[in-house]
Amino acid sequence: MARTSSDIALKARAADEASARPKLRLDLFKFVPFRLNRLAAEVSSALSVEYQERNGLDIPAWRVIATLGFRNDACSAQYISQCTRTHKSTISRAVTALLSDGLIERVENEADRREFRLQLTKKGRALYEELFPQLL
Repeated sequence: MARTSSDIALKARAADEASARPKLRLDLFKFVPFRLNRLAAEVSSALSVEYQERNGLDIPAWRVIATLGFRNDACSAQYISQCTRTHKSTISRAVTALLSDGLIERVENEADRREFRLQLTKKGRALYEELFPQLL
């Protein structure tokens, strides 16, 4: 299809008009998703002082304990990762530390014996029950 001189002129005019308009830029500090993310990070960081100083827990460890604490049954690390929107490797490291500290334990998944689920130990439940009201 051959271009006509009027087609070329129209495209040139459109390009001139586009370049004359001010370019819009995204101001992250006015972008609501960015602001919500920052707010969540600030609140999480402020709360972490409570459980870090008193119990030596970091944010991922608290997320594991909090997720297991509100449940009545055991769940997988993958569920915790999805629920807390935390990368699975971060949750895995937290799980390893919490297992070592005796705050959580693995239980066999009766539906799939290859998978282990996680639950709070009595020590972990006591910690959750102590921290939860303070953080509210």
